[in-house]
Amino acid sequence: MMRRSGYAVMSVLLGIAILGCGAEDKQARLAAASHVVMGRVEPPPVCRLVMSYMARDPKAYAPFAALAANSEDALRELRLKASDSGANYVVIDFVAGPSAQGRLYACPPAAIPPEGAVPAVGVMVVAPAMPPPPDACKPACSPGYACVDGTCVSACNPPCAAGKQCGADRVCH
Repeated sequence: MMRRSGYAVMSVLLGIAILGCGAEDKQARLAAASHVVMGRVEPPPVCRLVMSYMARDPKAYAPFAALAANSEDALRELRLKASDSGANYVVIDFVAGPSAQGRLYACPPAAIPPEGAVPAVGVMVVAPAMPPPPDACKPACSPGYACVDGTCVSACNPPCAAGKQCGADRVCH
């Protein structure tokens, strides 16, 4: 009987050590993600779309902790995903309860809008003119298309459904 309790104690200690390492890893990832800027302003055209991502507070999946799930933790997960994927700017599309949707962009440091910038109501935000990147598309892409790695691709994400066209405002019409 003593041998079994020794194994039980060892397994509990091993579990605590594993959980402790996970917390340290999360802290290191958060420190590495501190450079990621988040806001609601569209980035300038020199920024490259990396991906669109829906983040959820990890507590939302735990059976008894789901009530404690919140949007701040979902935004933190969105920031971590951006950092892990090489993005440095996130356009926050919406935040609802324990979920946050955003578009992750890789931008030159000088082109990143300030943290928490919000567009004025009824005013179209125009990014400052930046010199074209060396891999810019020639000729320039048509409205509704963006230059990504020297190729014109649809600026709408997700792509427009059949019969609709992506406009210069990145919205399907």
